[in-house]
Amino acid sequence: MKRQSVAIIGAGTAGLATAIVLAQQGHDITIIEQVSQMENVGAGLLLQPSGMAVFQHLGALEHALDLGAPIDALQGWTKGSMLLLSRYSEFAPQITGLGMHRASICDVLMQQLKQYAVQWSMATEVLAVTDHQDQIQVDISTPQGKKALTYDVVL
Repeated sequence: MKRQSVAIIGAGTAGLATAIVLAQQGHDITIIEQVSQMENVGAGLLLQPSGMAVFQHLGALEHALDLGAPIDALQGWTKGSMLLLSRYSEFAPQITGLGMHRASICDVLMQQLKQYAVQWSMATEVLAVTDHQDQIQVDISTPQGKKALTYDVVL
């Protein structure tokens, strides 16, 4: 696979996980984020077993397990009646979900990203994205001013 320059717009969970996968493949990654620093925002999330498998692939599962809480079953209720009871152990004894705060998930992913030469562009507003056939132009505004950057891929 040809090494490509990739811009990822947004440093949320999806952007960070995508950056890790592409960095593992040897691509040049730039993460463009509108906030000036990452903050603890968001709510609790449940990583299903498939999400935990992705964290394993990213090399981040052990750190996530240290910060999360194992979940062994899901229950759904309405008006005092149980609608759903799904125990992970019914599928396999070792399977669980993992409850984590969104900020903890982002922290785990950012820690994993530190092993790669990822460029960060914080406090950056994306003004436009234009496809020029051979490259994609991203017009940005930063505290230092406006400029146009080009990449092979923009996500």
